[in-house]
Amino acid sequence: MSCHGCARSFGFLTKEYGCEKCGFSFCSKCLVKKICKSCFVKQSAVVPPPVVSQEKNGKVDTPHQNQVTQIPPVVLEQKLEKLENPNKSPIVVYTEDSRMTNLKKGLSFEDQQLVNRLSKLKSEIREMKGDIPSQSEIEERLAKLKGIDPEVYRKPAAIYVKPKTNNVDDATDLINQIREEVAIDRQSDLPSATPANQSEETDDVEMLLQNEAQAIQADAQLALEGLKKDREIQERLNKLRVDRGTRKPEAKEDKSSDEDSEDEDKQAARIINRVLDEDRLELEDEGICDEGVAAGQEELPWCELCNGDAHLRCFDCDGDLYCRRCWKEIHKDADLKHHRTENYKAPKK
Repeated sequence: MSCHGCARSFGFLTKEYGCEKCGFSFCSKCLVKKICKSCFVKQSAVVPPPVVSQEKNGKVDTPHQNQVTQIPPVVLEQKLEKLENPNKSPIVVYTEDSRMTNLKKGLSFEDQQLVNRLSKLKSEIREMKGDIPSQSEIEERLAKLKGIDPEVYRKPAAIYVKPKTNNVDDATDLINQIREEVAIDRQSDLPSATPANQSEETDDVEMLLQNEAQAIQADAQLALEGLKKDREIQERLNKLRVDRGTRKPEAKEDKSSDEDSEDEDKQAARIINRVLDEDRLELEDEGICDEGVAAGQEELPWCELCNGDAHLRCFDCDGDLYCRRCWKEIHKDADLKHHRTENYKAPKK
């Protein structure tokens, strides 16, 4: 900001003062008695009252020395046109907003800067409004970008107007619609109930058939394995008989038929025992232990729970050994009280 009279910039040494008459900012030199020089001249240039002469005719005499003649603006324009300066630049008169000038009155320097910035923003907004394209121009640009006719955007939008109907017609339409929906629901529900039940029954039957088929297959496999073992035993017996007949044909002729039959029975018993031993080993490898296998193992004379001395053997609990206290604790239920037991004595070493 600068002084309106001498154009001196305001600072720490030159303070800013406002004219109470015109509202412009001035320095202390240009401002006289809170009024600028131009306002002071206008205020002091007052026409003096007319002086009445003391003559009888009552003529009014105005002093020429204090008289101020005002030139009309038309005469001033004519004089300016007669001046010899054809390339003169046009005079531009900037009118300030009276509202902004009124806002600046009595404000500090910072507040006046804010007012100036506000007025500048308003002027920029006004200039920008002239550069904003119209709606038709925007529609044309958008149509060019999409490659379509701009008349598409200019057509009025389709508005759906609900037809005017009576309340009675609306009620009948609603009743008919509800009836149709109920009929459709009945048609869709009735046939769907029976297939669901049928499908459940068929699923149960299929499950039973599958379980039976699996059980039959398991039994058939076990039977086939038994037949295979029997065939192997028969083949081994036949081989032994053939070998025995080829090796010692002369020595066997002297022996009686009873001795031959006894030897064959013993040999068959040995083969059967050998096959049983092999089966037992296979079962032990698979984790299966029957009563015969368990009997062949060394049994420890301890309770299954507390590792104390065993006193009872429970046949219904796979022959496990228990002390009396542990057996009573386990067999408290009514179903377990009827288990068969016998007294057990540890074998002497």
